[in-house]
Amino acid sequence: MNPAIQRILDTEWPATKQHLSASTETLDVTHHVFWDVRLTPGLPTAWPPNGALIYYAYAAGRHPALLIDGERITAPWATFNLVGNYLTFRRLGDNPQTIGTQGVRPLSPDEITLATQQEPVAAPTHLDHARPYYRLWSNTNGIIAQHLRPGLPEFFQWIDTDPTRS
Repeated sequence: MNPAIQRILDTEWPATKQHLSASTETLDVTHHVFWDVRLTPGLPTAWPPNGALIYYAYAAGRHPALLIDGERITAPWATFNLVGNYLTFRRLGDNPQTIGTQGVRPLSPDEITLATQQEPVAAPTHLDHARPYYRLWSNTNGIIAQHLRPGLPEFFQWIDTDPTRS
């Protein structure tokens, strides 16, 4: 992760987490939601990519008493825009709304390699190598991906396109 993004997340996440915890906490500890920060990969802000990336910060909440193989997902609470070395942070809200429950599944060894070794697409070179990474991310993070799809239609259309078909 970009060190500047990590520093901002470390500073900004606690306030968001506090709002989320307060809104989901009950007197019964079995209904407590354990919130963690999540960050999308860098997504191109233009298509074809021109070097500008946007990262969305959102929250994922585990609710072990009610759901073992999934987590609650919120709408993004912040964005990070990265153009070259210039980073801007924008807070979208303090208490984001839950937008769905994301199921989880184990990743295959090939998927683990893909998920941990790919860099975001900032330029139009090597697009076909990046497509499997973004497709895996979209498929395993469908709730937030679907939420972001209307704002990045050309990017998601590219993810959905199968280059082996004519």
